[in-house]
Amino acid sequence: MNGILARSLRWAAIAATWTLVLGACAMHRADVEPALVETPTTLFPTGATWGDGWSFLERTELTGFRWMSARSEVRLAPAHRWSTMRLFVQLVVPLGSLRRPPTIRIVLDGRELDRFEGVSGLEARAYLVPAGAAADGREPTLAIETSETVDVNGRTLGVALERASWDPVGGAS
Repeated sequence: MNGILARSLRWAAIAATWTLVLGACAMHRADVEPALVETPTTLFPTGATWGDGWSFLERTELTGFRWMSARSEVRLAPAHRWSTMRLFVQLVVPLGSLRRPPTIRIVLDGRELDRFEGVSGLEARAYLVPAGAAADGREPTLAIETSETVDVNGRTLGVALERASWDPVGGAS
């Protein structure tokens, strides 16, 4: 199973490169607008604090990534109440190692932003979070959940976070 996972990850890294080159648009919920997917420069934005559910930082020739278990949390840098924020996540889904495509949830401060089936090896999603919707002056908590995991050498792996960003996109509203 380890070889299958490594091959899935290698192909996902190649797909990620093409996805970043070509760009994409994300699906959205009613009150969260879609945002154009841009290329973030780091695995996660400056000021983020890794919480429960994350594995250590791993690397391939092309990228860095962190595996997560069934549920993971990360505390993001504080958002100002007047700033619309753009949240971007790019997840590697090891479809060849899972029993079925997982249901993935993206939750910000307890509020579900998205729920989708991870049917491709790479899922890139972006959301515009309206001013005031994220914790004002506090570090908002991003939770990512997946319904399917696989056990590899004693590690419970769900999906891998390959790219992410949390950035202001506007001034005072």
